[in-house]
Amino acid sequence: MESRFSWYLSIQLQDWIVSQKPSYPSLMECIIWVQTKLQREGFYGKLTNEDLEDIKNAFEFQASDIN
Repeated sequence: MESRFSWYLSIQLQDWIVSQKPSYPSLMECIIWVQTKLQREGFYGKLTNEDLEDIKNAFEFQASDIN
Protein backbone atom coordinates (compact mmCIF):
# COMPACT_ATOMS: atom_id res chain seq x y z
CA MET A 1 0.00 0.00 0.00
CA GLU A 2 1.24 3.45 -0.87
CA SER A 3 2.36 5.76 1.92
CA ARG A 4 0.03 8.73 2.38
CA PHE A 5 2.01 10.58 5.05
CA SER A 6 3.86 13.21 3.03
CA TRP A 7 6.45 15.72 4.20
CA TYR A 8 3.77 18.42 3.87
CA LEU A 9 1.43 16.56 6.21
CA SER A 10 4.35 15.93 8.56
CA ILE A 11 4.96 19.67 8.84
CA GLN A 12 1.26 20.27 9.52
CA LEU A 13 1.30 17.59 12.22
CA GLN A 14 4.38 19.08 13.84
CA ASP A 15 2.78 22.54 13.82
CA TRP A 16 -0.34 21.08 15.43
CA ILE A 17 1.73 19.32 18.11
CA VAL A 18 3.59 22.53 18.95
CA SER A 19 0.33 24.48 19.09
CA GLN A 20 -0.88 22.18 21.87
CA LYS A 21 2.03 23.17 24.15
CA PRO A 22 2.33 22.72 27.13
CA SER A 23 -0.19 19.86 27.02
CA TYR A 24 1.20 17.86 24.13
CA PRO A 25 -1.08 15.31 22.49
CA SER A 26 -0.30 11.62 22.84
CA LEU A 27 1.08 9.56 19.98
CA MET A 28 -2.38 8.01 19.50
CA GLU A 29 -3.94 11.48 19.28
CA CYS A 30 -1.38 12.33 16.58
CA ILE A 31 -2.27 9.19 14.63
CA ILE A 32 -5.98 10.04 14.87
CA TRP A 33 -5.25 13.62 13.78
CA VAL A 34 -3.46 12.33 10.66
CA GLN A 35 -6.23 9.82 9.87
CA THR A 36 -8.88 12.54 10.22
CA LYS A 37 -6.88 14.92 8.03
CA LEU A 38 -6.47 12.27 5.34
CA GLN A 39 -10.17 11.36 5.47
CA ARG A 40 -11.07 15.00 4.90
CA GLU A 41 -8.91 14.80 1.77
CA GLY A 42 -10.73 11.66 0.55
CA PHE A 43 -8.33 8.92 1.71
CA TYR A 44 -10.05 6.16 3.69
CA GLY A 45 -7.37 3.46 3.59
CA LYS A 46 -5.11 2.29 6.38
CA LEU A 47 -1.88 3.99 7.28
CA THR A 48 1.19 1.98 6.36
CA ASN A 49 3.88 0.94 8.84
CA GLU A 50 6.07 3.60 7.21
CA ASP A 51 3.34 6.21 7.83
CA LEU A 52 3.08 5.19 11.47
CA GLU A 53 6.85 5.35 11.89
CA ASP A 54 6.94 8.83 10.33
CA ILE A 55 4.15 10.00 12.65
CA LYS A 56 6.03 8.57 15.64
CA ASN A 57 9.22 10.36 14.57
CA ALA A 58 7.42 13.69 14.16
CA PHE A 59 5.78 13.25 17.56
CA GLU A 60 9.03 12.36 19.31
CA PHE A 61 10.87 15.25 17.67
CA GLN A 62 8.29 17.87 18.69
CA ALA A 63 7.45 16.46 22.12
CA SER A 64 11.03 15.67 23.16
CA ASP A 65 11.01 18.32 25.89
CA ILE A 66 8.06 16.78 27.77
CA ASN A 67 10.32 15.28 30.41
